[in-house]
Amino acid sequence: MATNQDYKNINYDRLAIWVKKGSRDSYKQSAAELGISLAMLVQSGVEEYISNHAGEVMTPQPKHEPLSAADKQLVDEFNQLPVETQKAFMKVFTSINKNMPQ
Repeated sequence: MATNQDYKNINYDRLAIWVKKGSRDSYKQSAAELGISLAMLVQSGVEEYISNHAGEVMTPQPKHEPLSAADKQLVDEFNQLPVETQKAFMKVFTSINKNMPQ
């Protein structure tokens, strides 16, 4: 008789990732607010990223200067917005960024 673990071993691959201290709790909270597990949030995020960036070549991101106090405050205020509002803002920012001359 196969156990639940046997089933998982046969049908699934395990993926482990490292995140900065404190990030896991934030991710778990976001997943709970969305009504899904942390694993499902990560899996959905990866799948969505791949589908939205198919064929793109990833290049290393330049290192950025530390944020100013005013920028940190802006980020903190953004993070306090409801998730749906954050998503709407990100769609607008992404659209604007895509249309800016290189």
